[in-house]
Amino acid sequence: MTVAATGTSEDERRLIRGVCGRYHPPRNHILAFYVPVLRIQEELERDGKAYTFAYHPELAPACAISNTAHEETLAHEIGHLLLNPGRHENDRNNLMHSSDEPRTGHALTEHQVFLINDTVRGHFGPGGSPSSRRCS
Repeated sequence: MTVAATGTSEDERRLIRGVCGRYHPPRNHILAFYVPVLRIQEELERDGKAYTFAYHPELAPACAISNTAHEETLAHEIGHLLLNPGRHENDRNNLMHSSDEPRTGHALTEHQVFLINDTVRGHFGPGGSPSSRRCS
């Protein structure tokens, strides 16, 4: 699948809208797609991409993961979704450390935990209860 470096590619929109149109998952669900390969503009391969509320309100919450991605990639991409958008951290012990260098752990800071809780309350319904909003 070809993904856009910024924004979304036609492949990405077609995948997520196809699933939403067929299965109608509630907006309080996170969609995770495993695909054979993720490429940016047919060149650079990447492990995963998150479609966060901040940057992709029409597609979120979803992430795409390459079949060859590191085992922590799904957790990292869900971190982007719940941290909305969850910037990469310099600390190699943090789950949100960039995958350019190996992570030495998967910790979260107190601030990251606060932001995750805030996102869950704000986008997934009060206290994490089901929301009636469906994906588009």
